[in-house]
Amino acid sequence: MEKHALNFSLSDLIDPYRKRLQQSFYLLALIMFVLLITITETSNTLLIGISFTIFVLALVPSYLWVRGIVKGFPIAPVIALGEIFLFAIPILSYSSGITLYSDEEIARAGMLEILFLATFIFAWYKLSRRKRNIPPTMLCLPLDRLKGVTLDRLWMVSLAIAALYTVSFMAGWVDRFLFMLPPGVHGILRTIASTVGIASIFFLALSMGMGRLAPLSRIPFLFLLILYIMANGVSLLLSSIMAFVMAAVIGYSMGSGRIPWITLILFILVLQVLHVGKEPLRQRYWTQLGGTAIKVQPTQYLSFYGNWFAEGLRLREMRQDPELDDGPDILDRASIIQMILFAQARAPEYVDYLNGRTIMVIPPLLVPRIIWPDKPRTHEGQIMLNVHFGRQTIEETERTYISWGMLAEFYGNFGWIGAIIAGLLLGGVVGWVTGYTSNFPLGSFRSLVAAIFLISSATVSQIALSIWVTATFQALVAATLFSLIVMRRIPTSSIIPPREDDH
Repeated sequence: MEKHALNFSLSDLIDPYRKRLQQSFYLLALIMFVLLITITETSNTLLIGISFTIFVLALVPSYLWVRGIVKGFPIAPVIALGEIFLFAIPILSYSSGITLYSDEEIARAGMLEILFLATFIFAWYKLSRRKRNIPPTMLCLPLDRLKGVTLDRLWMVSLAIAALYTVSFMAGWVDRFLFMLPPGVHGILRTIASTVGIASIFFLALSMGMGRLAPLSRIPFLFLLILYIMANGVSLLLSSIMAFVMAAVIGYSMGSGRIPWITLILFILVLQVLHVGKEPLRQRYWTQLGGTAIKVQPTQYLSFYGNWFAEGLRLREMRQDPELDDGPDILDRASIIQMILFAQARAPEYVDYLNGRTIMVIPPLLVPRIIWPDKPRTHEGQIMLNVHFGRQTIEETERTYISWGMLAEFYGNFGWIGAIIAGLLLGGVVGWVTGYTSNFPLGSFRSLVAAIFLISSATVSQIALSIWVTATFQALVAATLFSLIVMRRIPTSSIIPPREDDH
């Protein structure tokens, strides 16, 4: 009998595609190198050198992964590649967010990023390759009972439930029911729905990439995927759209051994337009309806996104004229280097470092709101940074947040040494998770943990540590409950044979 695909580890599945992955990596590196050269606006040799050093360092985890030197889920490569867009590109293009600062100040911020990347890669590499004892048993999907496409149907049903819940909430169909629940329960339900949705998208895309998803199942999968993304996007929070699209892209890429370039490029172009047009819609909906309590029926999705896209195109045309430029584009907004420059200009000369106060708020945030209804807001660490450094008033944080990013946060807490602390901390966590989940079958609990970290880590550099830890913790709790209900414990030796590279 043919062994089920989810009995294989990720490394087992992609090993036949190693050469293709390496070719894709070299092509991607070449394209990004040419891009960096073409967008270079600065003539400062030091800034150019710093930017290309960041570029090279950011490619190291991907190189080690495609060569098979470090196996498991590519969590660190995803994080490191994002640093190119957050630091190297803004410095070379002299983006609007950094023009207020001198070249010396920009160079200091760039050196902080190099220090962070170097320590991150070191910690990740060391911990991911540490040998670990294989447990005698493991939690795994009952694949002997779920043959072939039956398992895909399980994920399809899970995705349908998550999509239906999100559509119902965004349409206001379940408001009366949610109103009767204790405080905090809705947040738990949303976390469970999001975790189940992301896991379902990832594994279905993985199955489709491997060619194992039945042809008749592809249409309902794509329909549910689009419906789920559109329902989440109604909140006007683009981060939710990005998470689900990236889950699909990453899953498909791992299964097929190739990156869906056309889909990815089209998504980036659409995202750019939606990003530009989101502020007018937020003013229109959030102001009138109070925060994110926007209600849109599924029959209104096409008109809602049509208006959003049209608004984005209108504003993009206006921004072609420098005199009408009213704000930065998506790369400028995503550039966390602005916040590092902002913090450098104020600490320690005008304000003191926070000395870890934004880190200390994390334990209380892990307490479920159903137990502690008045616990601090999830963005409490980010709020502290903005208020302490004078970026926002406490009243302004009630309406919106300005993201700092992990490196900027650690600098605001500890100064330059914060770059080392952040690199060792994040690299250590990612390295441990990579080693903990490596060589385990895709149908196991450990692979589900790796998938959660892979998706949540895609934006870890752009948010405060407390937000990332809280969101990841909630997703892990939901995944654990899901696994205890759906999975069963089986002997590890029945799936994973002893081999020399186990760790």
